[in-house]
Amino acid sequence: MPYKANLFLAGLSGEDFGRLESHISLTDMPLGREFCAPEAEIERIWFPFSGVVSLLNVLEDGSEVECCTMGNDTAFGLAAAQEPARSFTRDVIQIGGDGAAMSARAMRGACSESASLRTAVQRHFRAMMGFMAQSVACNARHKVEARLCRWLLTCAEYVEGDYLPLTQEVIAAMLGVQRTSVTDAVAGLQESAVIKVVRGKVTILDLEALELRSCECHEATRRRLGALIGRPIRRAPVNGVAREVA
Repeated sequence: MPYKANLFLAGLSGEDFGRLESHISLTDMPLGREFCAPEAEIERIWFPFSGVVSLLNVLEDGSEVECCTMGNDTAFGLAAAQEPARSFTRDVIQIGGDGAAMSARAMRGACSESASLRTAVQRHFRAMMGFMAQSVACNARHKVEARLCRWLLTCAEYVEGDYLPLTQEVIAAMLGVQRTSVTDAVAGLQESAVIKVVRGKVTILDLEALELRSCECHEATRRRLGALIGRPIRRAPVNGVAREVA
């Protein structure tokens, strides 16, 4: 059953999953697909199986800064899972994958019937809020290289294989910094043989070194996610070997 690839769905009891199953449909999640725009009503709940989703704050000048990077460990659109809501971010696919979706209205109906489903929704929503809070502190206090390492590690957790299809332009936009700052950070990591960048593909050569150069925010976020929703899977990009977060 492919639904178990999403940790929100996998963590539900058989009874709660049964409340949702008839409303869920499989869907592609290609690069660039937008789930929701700022201020738009959230009409669907999305459950990624693979790929990377970015929640972006959009500023008045049109620039964007990522406030949350998530994948198959949770669901998106949960703000509307118990009552109608509007999005305050632009939610978009940064690395393509696949998943499933259902209407927010159907989720609200299911939540009205099940206290345990409401608890699951609340835990995952709190996890996302915690990620956003950590991102605010990270963007304000940590250097570009450490933030870059953190972001690459997070993306690598959701992507099977040995490389990430990311350009430096995308990375700079997600980190909210100038392209030149990313170029300098990437150059330092390549010189130390931590990563290799060729034509829009970032290959992680030394996962342990990348972890050592990352700020504490990556581990703090993983720890909080584990406490709230169970142990997410870390997919080590080197050789595509999956392992659990300690």
